[in-house]
Amino acid sequence: MDAPVQFAVLSIISFVIILVSGIGIIRSLTLALEAKYEFSGDSLTKRSRLKGFLLFGFWLLAASVNWSFFFDWYFTGSSAQAFERLADRAYIIILILDAMSSD
Repeated sequence: MDAPVQFAVLSIISFVIILVSGIGIIRSLTLALEAKYEFSGDSLTKRSRLKGFLLFGFWLLAASVNWSFFFDWYFTGSSAQAFERLADRAYIIILILDAMSSD
């Protein structure tokens, strides 16, 4: 593996960033689920509920792409190959988002 110290430091920093950013997003998702299933009144608007689900979806996508990069780096032993696969994944995600946005 090339640069094992760099791999360890970057993976820990990445884990902390995803964890800290996910706290608010999971809270938003929890509020959206409570508003949908438990509250009888309309405590949250549809816009707030949609925000919770969308933020969670984007956060989950970012976390999975991030960790797949580190898994590729670990299993291939090369950061260059991991970056190439990351670029391929980013291109596929952009194609999917482009297809979803065009009507």
